[in-house]
Amino acid sequence: MRQSPLGGDSDGEKCDQRDSDRTQIICGYNIDMNIKEKLSKDLREAMKERNEIEIKTIRSLISAIDNAGAIVVEDPKIMPMSGGIAYATDGVGSTEARRKELSEKDIEKIIRIEINEIEKTIELVKQHSQLDVRQFIQRINILERYL
Repeated sequence: MRQSPLGGDSDGEKCDQRDSDRTQIICGYNIDMNIKEKLSKDLREAMKERNEIEIKTIRSLISAIDNAGAIVVEDPKIMPMSGGIAYATDGVGSTEARRKELSEKDIEKIIRIEINEIEKTIELVKQHSQLDVRQFIQRINILERYL
């Protein structure tokens, strides 16, 4: 029986287990998952389980990471003119902007910022409201798994 690093063997049996939070053992091969891959995998699992708090938290974190990677165009007039529309560009992918490559440290910094925002929200809720803060604490626990 031959094992594959893609998660199955010749009999079609799936062999998938975790060694740690970021390392997954797939058919005997250690595969180091980066935070973005782990978020994507965990989001799929949360959606299968219909865990609304985890879905919202992970989607929020993915959005924060994507927003941090966006590049701000300083001067829209620097785009070349082509065709009949001013400042329009031609060609496939011409409207796609390159994104910043975020390191694992950058992503961890974003996670810490998200946790701090939730902690501030908890303090405000405790001071001004009778709302239950357990949901916010659950979100913090979810985010801390990625640190």
